[in-house]
Amino acid sequence: MKTSKFLFTAILCVFLSACSKDEAILENEEELSSAQNESVAPGSQQARISDIVVPDASVRVNPVKIKATVTGSSSCWTNLRLSLTKSSKYNYVLKAYGTVGTGSCENTPVTAAREASFTPDAQGTYTITIYKTPNETVQRKVQVIYTR
Repeated sequence: MKTSKFLFTAILCVFLSACSKDEAILENEEELSSAQNESVAPGSQQARISDIVVPDASVRVNPVKIKATVTGSSSCWTNLRLSLTKSSKYNYVLKAYGTVGTGSCENTPVTAAREASFTPDAQGTYTITIYKTPNETVQRKVQVIYTR
């Protein structure tokens, strides 16, 4: 009888701890969602990303720096920027945004070299999903190692 009570209590504890972890993940996802919405100011649209440079490897204590060229399709684009958000422990999403004005615009594309970075908090392989356009993505892997 004692063994069955112990097993029941252990299973209940595992179940309850798993539920509390799910709530914590949900809170982080909600925070991430609001952070993504904050990075997209009114009047902003997703811009194009090209000439992407992502390192193959990094040391844990060093920031991983991602370099890219952000392009708007006409001279009405301003404030071109990168937005790098963490979607899970080893996954990040990189998008580009810009503010699109109105008025007389030339069909000359506007470009800007930009950099985004993050400091890894654990050793492992990180995946960066890059939205080159709203409908075209590529993935890059970064191997993060520890040094002693």
